[in-house]
Amino acid sequence: MNDRERGKRVGTSSITYTPEQAKTVIHFYVEEGRGKNFCAKKAGCTVRAVSKILEDNNIKIRNRKEANALSGDRVVTLNKGYFSVQSHNMAWMLGFLAADGTIRKGENEIKIGLSIKDKEILEKIKNEIGTDRKVKEYTTSNGFDCCQLTWTCQQHKKDLAKYNIVPAKTFILTPPYKLEEKYYLDYIRGYFDGDGSVSQIGKDKRYYRWKLCSATKKILEFTIDVFEKYGIPPVKIHSSSNGKNILYEIEYATASSKKIYNLLYQNPNTLFLARKKNRFEELIKQANE
Repeated sequence: MNDRERGKRVGTSSITYTPEQAKTVIHFYVEEGRGKNFCAKKAGCTVRAVSKILEDNNIKIRNRKEANALSGDRVVTLNKGYFSVQSHNMAWMLGFLAADGTIRKGENEIKIGLSIKDKEILEKIKNEIGTDRKVKEYTTSNGFDCCQLTWTCQQHKKDLAKYNIVPAKTFILTPPYKLEEKYYLDYIRGYFDGDGSVSQIGKDKRYYRWKLCSATKKILEFTIDVFEKYGIPPVKIHSSSNGKNILYEIEYATASSKKIYNLLYQNPNTLFLARKKNRFEELIKQANE
C-alpha cells in the first residue's frame, strides 16, 4: 500500500497535501470552474498547495483572462434577482427550500440534496434560477443514490433571509407572511414536496391521507389556516419526539385530501415534484374505482 492509499500527505517538494485535499481541489477547479483561493478554502490547504496539486495532476492553470471570463460566465448565467420578484414558481421555491434546502453559514452557498429518483425537480430548479451548475449524482456510504444542486449567490441568500430561510432554519422557520396571499398555496405545495406525503390507509383503496411534517409548529398552523379559507375543515396538530427533538404533523382525511389536490395543482404550469403528484393521482383514481 503506497502513501496515497494510506491517506498520508504527498507531494514532490516541501509543499505537501493529502489525497482528499487533491480530490477536493480538482473537483472545484475543474468541474466547478472555481479559482485557486476558493479551492484552497474548501480543501483546507494553502494556495501554493493548490498550485502544486494542479501541477502534479497535469491540470493547466488558468491565466487571469481565462479566470475572469469563467467568473463572468457564472454571474451572467444566474438570475440573481430571482427571489426578489414574487411569482407562483418563486413561492414554490421558497416552500421547497424551507423544507429541503440548506443555506451555508458564513458563505453564500445554497444547496438542495435529494434522492436520485427526484433528480427531475433539481433540473427544473436549475433552469428556473438560470444557473449552469450541474446536478451532481453520488452514492452515500450507506449505498443510497442521491443527487445535489449547489449554487452561490449573495443576493439569493439575502432575499431568502426575508422569509426566514436562513442557516440552521429547521427549528426557527416561520410562515411566509411577506408573500402575497395569492402565492400561499404555491408555498405549501413546495413545502409538501419537501416534507409531505400522501398515502393509502390500510388495505382499503378508498381511503388515503395527505400529511405534512415540520419541526416548527407555526408552519403547520399556517397551512391549516390557509386551507380553512378554502373551506377545508381544520385538523389537530400531532407531535412526537425522538428523545431529542419534537416533530409536528398534520393529517387530512380522504375528502379533504382530494380538495387539497385540486387546490395545489390547479395551475398545471407551476413547479411541483412529479413523483408526489403522480402518487396523489394514483390514490384518487383507486378510490374512485
